[in-house]
Amino acid sequence: MILALLTGASASGAEGQDTRGRGRLSEGDVTRMLSSSNWRDRDEALRRLPRTSARCAGSALRTALIEAAWAEVRNQAPREGFVDDQHEPGAYIMHYLWAAYDTRDPRTISLMLETGHVSPDALADMGLEALPPVLRAAADLDRDSYTEGADGFVHALLFMLVDGTPGPTEREAIASVLRKRLDGRQSYVALTVTMEAALVHGDPGLRRAVERIAADSSSAAQRLDEELLVPGDLDMVAFTQAYASELLAGEGGIARWRKSDPGCTVGGGEG
Repeated sequence: MILALLTGASASGAEGQDTRGRGRLSEGDVTRMLSSSNWRDRDEALRRLPRTSARCAGSALRTALIEAAWAEVRNQAPREGFVDDQHEPGAYIMHYLWAAYDTRDPRTISLMLETGHVSPDALADMGLEALPPVLRAAADLDRDSYTEGADGFVHALLFMLVDGTPGPTEREAIASVLRKRLDGRQSYVALTVTMEAALVHGDPGLRRAVERIAADSSSAAQRLDEELLVPGDLDMVAFTQAYASELLAGEGGIARWRKSDPGCTVGGGEG
């Protein structure tokens, strides 16, 4: 959801015209405000843009949303006088990312790859066009879960399987990536998503791999990042085995959280 960023801002709108506080903006207004040198205008444009407008946006607005997100990510957008949230620095950038992701435009995949902030629902909604880069990212065991979104890309594969998007060839490619991940080490979160994707896929060999993790503590330990195996208050091996057992019993998991976007139902936007 696109939230209000700074509700107390009061400056002139894009092109010198104050368009704030007057209800919904036109696509042209939002597009112009997103390219403004005044950050208050850019933030206000997002605040006034419903998610459905991003999804149904015309090409000019989609491009403006994506370019605005890149500008914030690369610190190329002027923010003179802006005071960042000391408790959550940089949080405002997320609003730009999610606004771009709401377009369901494949050009946003590179944003996810660079920032590590991944929208599995958006990737799944993009369908087969998103699959090749998602497979490459998910197959990279050196990609970090916490800073590079490794689990998010596996999560996207899970949602694609839930949707029934992949055909036989794509399903085999996904199975190959899941086998690779189940043979290597990864974070706890990435491993749990990988196990669920393996079971949803339905490949007998993938299921047996999850069964071994549930039954054998050494098998579970060999699939977790080594720093998670340091003795402490949390027994991550036991957690992993318990989660695998739940999944095998048809309990828990995140597949039920899949929220597909029905697409634009009100016709195309301007531009």
